[in-house]
Amino acid sequence: MEIFEFIEDVVLEFKKDERTTELSQVAREMGFRFRKRERFRVQGYLLKEFPVFEGKSKKWLVGVSSKTDRGAGMFSRIYDYVYHGDLGKKTTTVFEIKCKRIALPSFYIYPKTTLEQVKQFFIKEDKAFEYLKEFHASYQFETDDLNTIERELNDEILDIITEKKGVHLMYNHDYFLLFYPNETIKARDIEAEYKMLEKIVILLSKPF
Repeated sequence: MEIFEFIEDVVLEFKKDERTTELSQVAREMGFRFRKRERFRVQGYLLKEFPVFEGKSKKWLVGVSSKTDRGAGMFSRIYDYVYHGDLGKKTTTVFEIKCKRIALPSFYIYPKTTLEQVKQFFIKEDKAFEYLKEFHASYQFETDDLNTIERELNDEILDIITEKKGVHLMYNHDYFLLFYPNETIKARDIEAEYKMLEKIVILLSKPF
């Protein structure tokens, strides 16, 4: 296994492709450090627990941009998560921020399916921030600690999410992940998507 990974690392190091060149340029413009590739198996175990990374066999991170902001207490990364699933090779651009200044229960925000949108008219369920009708029309909010979330989470972040279509936001063990499943974000849109996640993290790190 390791010999094949080593060979792939060598090939990638000398291979030039348009996506890597674009990501490297974006990283420089944003003041991030850049690495062509990182093996998934060497990532932190807390990160590996996120459902987005589950179940795939061969997987790695490509075009990894990273930055440490000690003043804000944040470590940020942007990368293409590449994996082989049942239907072949897939790529998801992931925006990741680790911030130890936030202590919230785990939560997951994701778009509602058509079935979930229909079900909400017939079945009454307890929801976080039930008064945010526009948010709940399009998004599902999952958490195991509804009371703490409603008491401590800044609901301005839900207004930000509502303005987007198809976004997934996860929080667990100091990590925030923002992504659109199986979607590669265009290089020109990467900074805006990252800034959205950064704004969410800043809002959650401040009292309200």
